[in-house]
Amino acid sequence: MITKTAIKNAGKVLRTSDLDDPEYSHAYDVLAEYRQAHDAVLRIVNMRCRKIIETHFIKKNRFQVDDFFIAQRLKRLESIVIKLERFQNMGLETMQDIGGIRVMLPSLQDVALFIGKFPGMRSNIQIKKTFDYITTPKEEGYRSYHYVLEVPNPKNESLPRLKVELQVRTKVQHAWATAVEVAGFMQKQSFKTGDWNDDWKVFFELSSKVLMLFENDDLFMNRNTSFKSSEILPQLTLISELKDYEKKGKFLQKLKHLNHSIRTVENWDTSKRIKGFYLIQEFEKQTNILPIFQGEAFPYEDYIKLKELDLQKNKTGQILKIEIDDIKKIKRAYPNFFGDITAFVHFLEHVISYKFKNIKLSDPNTGEVLFEYDENKDTES
Repeated sequence: MITKTAIKNAGKVLRTSDLDDPEYSHAYDVLAEYRQAHDAVLRIVNMRCRKIIETHFIKKNRFQVDDFFIAQRLKRLESIVIKLERFQNMGLETMQDIGGIRVMLPSLQDVALFIGKFPGMRSNIQIKKTFDYITTPKEEGYRSYHYVLEVPNPKNESLPRLKVELQVRTKVQHAWATAVEVAGFMQKQSFKTGDWNDDWKVFFELSSKVLMLFENDDLFMNRNTSFKSSEILPQLTLISELKDYEKKGKFLQKLKHLNHSIRTVENWDTSKRIKGFYLIQEFEKQTNILPIFQGEAFPYEDYIKLKELDLQKNKTGQILKIEIDDIKKIKRAYPNFFGDITAFVHFLEHVISYKFKNIKLSDPNTGEVLFEYDENKDTES
């Protein structure tokens, strides 16, 4: 069994050494064992999330089974190395998202309800930290609710408790985050590290703010309302600004072209709802999906090691091991691996093309018309 000292030393090697260094292979073996240990605790969190959703959502008919997903993944070697290089004071042993779970729910109200119920009574899951990026989004526009959890590890005595990250987000927030990753792939840049084209940065900042209006504001729910308060003027100005920026840069068109250029090879029977582990192999212009069923003789852990080291060395692709509650939800849970930004494009095009039947904004003191929109004339003043 690996020790915390071995994990700490492996992190130092992964941060500073070359893949051809003999120590790198040993460090990777330690990482692989440490990473694999997170599977058991992820399953505990997964089951708790599922229990809450079944009890408080599905049984109470808030939504249907197909309206949400729960997916878990182990952090990729490339992502681990990048994070170790970015944060020099962070060690592999203190990294809190080696294991990650993502829960996607239909609406902000559903997310708020889930947060209020998690982890529930008599749970041995400890919440160590929370980050509310929904109420207070990150500067670049990222929105989600994050937990850092500490969970008992039933499979490894040398690592009695492990930390994992849980992300809870709406389908709109998930679509935005996916589009950011896909655009980063297209531009060969990373939004997370700040290495980002300024035009794309502004586009995603604006789109996040507008989508936040879509989820929060009555503006999109009251098409027949005649507004007479200047409070709504900044919102309409923001939408107009996004329309102009999109018209100039044609960002959605560029994302659509990338979306259509990536081919997927699906090695599964989609006629069945199969829960289990899958490998997603993403190469340029193609994504492969390989199902792994428990008890299968295929030595997938050895395959992951050989393939992941090769991809890291040659920078030709990525490989990810995930567990999903339904085979048909893989693309919804990890659409970035398929270059699939369909949902983001749909949401944004809907907002940009939105028609307001009758909006009139006047200065409450002078009575001056600040903004007026007549859908029949399709003109703004």
